[in-house]
Amino acid sequence: MLNHNFHLRDKGLSNALGIESLARHRWYFVKEGFSPKLVEKALETEGVGSTELLLDPFAGSGTAPLTGALAGMKVRAFEINPFLRFLSNTKVQQIRPAKFRDHADILAQRLDRRVPSALEGYSTFTEGNRWARWLFPTDVLRTFEAGREALKSCASSSRNLLKLALLGSIMDCCNATRDGKCLRYAKGWSEKQSSAGDFKQRFQERTRAITEDLETAPINPRVVRIIQGDARALVAKHDSEKFRICITSPRYLNSFDYSDVYRPELFLGGFVNSNKSLMKIRLQTVRSHLQAN
Repeated sequence: MLNHNFHLRDKGLSNALGIESLARHRWYFVKEGFSPKLVEKALETEGVGSTELLLDPFAGSGTAPLTGALAGMKVRAFEINPFLRFLSNTKVQQIRPAKFRDHADILAQRLDRRVPSALEGYSTFTEGNRWARWLFPTDVLRTFEAGREALKSCASSSRNLLKLALLGSIMDCCNATRDGKCLRYAKGWSEKQSSAGDFKQRFQERTRAITEDLETAPINPRVVRIIQGDARALVAKHDSEKFRICITSPRYLNSFDYSDVYRPELFLGGFVNSNKSLMKIRLQTVRSHLQAN
């Protein structure tokens, strides 16, 4: 009865559906995220002012920090997964849109090259493994690697934004999709694989969206800090200022393992380089996946 009469019932606040059309949130879709509307409603209900501090000890994909930053609030957040921390931190970066567009156009030209990747033949990243399934066509992975190499000569102000666009583009071309706690291959996936041209098209679409949002949804990055590490150990060290509101998403009690389901991005982005380093992250996280060992 309490749930039936709850005033926020069926208001679209409980999941991330529709987030792919929202400025900055759309830069990288995380299925397990929650709605920015929930954060906005919490700020409204509690009467939180634009100069007050929002805390998120488990930032994840950055829904709460980004929503707070767009509202002009000061934000402190923590995230132990290095890919998710990179994701949430990149969503609150700001540079001149025209400058970013120029850098994106230059990098797009470099995608016509093919650069061999260290991930070729590793696990299920490419064809030829014992499981007879693979995440990426070799040409797509080599095009991504060409972009990753080109990042080294890009201006530092654009580098993370471009890296996020590259990661999003290659995951758009992945042969598997996220389904709950794992990556699944749909029936007939091997006949529907993406090409290097598809990857380049997705990169250009993503960088156009980023350019638009830098213009229409600017952020003051100086008021936002998203810190890599365990909030339980770091929160007292990084800020003595009292927070006005804490908004976070708890770890789900369904065996989700974000260091596993985002394993492709962790390797592709250079956040880990071996199963040993991946396991280290798995064991550091607050988790319900008892099979981590």
